[in-house]
Amino acid sequence: MLATCAVCDHFLLGDAVFDCAVIDEAMQAADPLLLVPLGRARVAVLAGDPCQLGPVVTAGPEVEAALGSTVFDRLARAGGEAGAQATSVMLEQQHRMHREIMTFPSRSMYDGRLRAAPSVVGHSLDDLGVAPDPLRPRPLWLIDTAGKDWSEQRGSGRSAGSSRDALDYEPGTSLTNIPVFPFDPSTFNPGHAERIAAETRRLLSRGLPPTEIAIIAAYSAQARRLRELLRAERAAGLEIGTVDGFQGREKEAVIVDLVRSNEHGEIGFLANTRRMNVALTRARRFLLVVADSATLGSHPYYAQFLAYVDEIDAHGSAWSDDAPPL
Repeated sequence: MLATCAVCDHFLLGDAVFDCAVIDEAMQAADPLLLVPLGRARVAVLAGDPCQLGPVVTAGPEVEAALGSTVFDRLARAGGEAGAQATSVMLEQQHRMHREIMTFPSRSMYDGRLRAAPSVVGHSLDDLGVAPDPLRPRPLWLIDTAGKDWSEQRGSGRSAGSSRDALDYEPGTSLTNIPVFPFDPSTFNPGHAERIAAETRRLLSRGLPPTEIAIIAAYSAQARRLRELLRAERAAGLEIGTVDGFQGREKEAVIVDLVRSNEHGEIGFLANTRRMNVALTRARRFLLVVADSATLGSHPYYAQFLAYVDEIDAHGSAWSDDAPPL
C-alpha cells in the first residue's frame, strides 16, 4: 500500500497491521502524524535527513516548540542508542550535486562524510550544451552585495521577521505548497531582487531552459517580488519559491537569495542552519548565491561558507559586475 501518514488511519483499513512501514521524509512528520503508520507496522524504516527541515507548524511558537522535535530527529541524533530496537545508518554517497556544491554542506552539517557519486562528481552545465560564462566559471558562485546599500525592507505584519516569513504559497505550483499568510508582508530586498532577475536572464541567455532553473528566496515577500519581475520567465517554466516549499526537490541550476542586508548584522531565522542547508543542496550543476557578507559574516555558519567560497575562488562583487545577458 502507498499512502500518506494520515491516510493510514482510514476506516477502510480496519485493524490491518503490516509487516513493515517505510516512511520517507520522516524528519518532516510531526510525532502525532508519524504514530499513525507506526501503529500499523511490526517493523518500521524511517528515511530522512536530520540536518534539514522538520515539520511545518503554523499554530504559534508554543506548538512549534512542542512539535519541532520529531521521533526521527531524536532517533537519528541518538545514533541508535535510544534502544535495542532502533538502528541508525547514514547514506554517505549522494547522486545530485557537483563536488564543489557538495563540499560546504558536507563540512558544515555532515562532519565531512558526504561524497559525490562518480556520475555527478564533475558534471556541469556545459554537459547540457549550455554556453560557458567567463564571469561565473565555477559550479558554485557567490555574488557579494556588501556595500551596495541594497538594504532590506520589512513589513509590519505581526509575523514579519518570524519563521512565518519563510512560508509561501502560490496556487498551481509544486514548489510553493505551504499555507499562505497574505497579511504578513515579510522581509524583502529590492536591490537583491533586481540583481537576481538579471542573473536569471543571464543564465537563460546561455541556453538553459527555464524549467531547469529555480530561485529560492529566504523570505516569502522576496519570492513574491521576484515573481513580479520575472512573469514571462515563470510562464515558461521558471520556479520561484521559498526554502520550505523546495525540500526534497532539485534543479540543474538554483539561485539562492539570502535577502538580509542591514547595518546591525541581524539575520533572523537565517540562523536556522537546517533551512539554509536545504537551500544550498538543491542544485545539481550550478548554484548561485546572492548575499551580503557584511550582514551574514558574523554568524559562524556563514563565516564558514564565506571562507569556503574564498578557498575555491568562487565569488564576485556586485560592485564590479552588473551581469548583463551574454
